[in-house]
Amino acid sequence: MSPPADIAALREAKSTAKKHGLFVVEKPVGTATEYVLYRILPDRNLRIGMSHTPAALRRLVSRSIGGAARKE
Repeated sequence: MSPPADIAALREAKSTAKKHGLFVVEKPVGTATEYVLYRILPDRNLRIGMSHTPAALRRLVSRSIGGAARKE
């Protein structure tokens, strides 16, 4: 089971991403999980990047939206 801090970071990252036209896909890899961030575009979805932890995903989302997540 994930620690509460990881669950909170994942929820925050997904919520912030959704507000800014992004979405997160969780991909199981062995016993771990990779989090892949995509931007929604009119003709396709653009892969922005991936991370291995919810905290790193939160930082990736923040960088991808220009730091706006820190201001909210």
